[in-house]
Amino acid sequence: MNGPAMARVVADRGLCTGHAVCVAMADDVFDVDDHGIVVLLREVVGEADGQRVAAAVRGCPRTALRLEEAEPGAAQPAE
Repeated sequence: MNGPAMARVVADRGLCTGHAVCVAMADDVFDVDDHGIVVLLREVVGEADGQRVAAAVRGCPRTALRLEEAEPGAAQPAE
């Protein structure tokens, strides 16, 4: 993963326009609501999912997604 072993996914719902590229790349982490706006199914992702989620974040055409280092003590993702 390009970044920390555990990362927190952050979505700016105000920037999202519902292209759903993230859903196509990581549907276990991202979904869209009834208005087509991104919804996070999990906020913390581990190293096993890191490259795929990072690619989904980079693929967002509106740059509405980002990865941050997870806070110490953040809930461990199920891997």
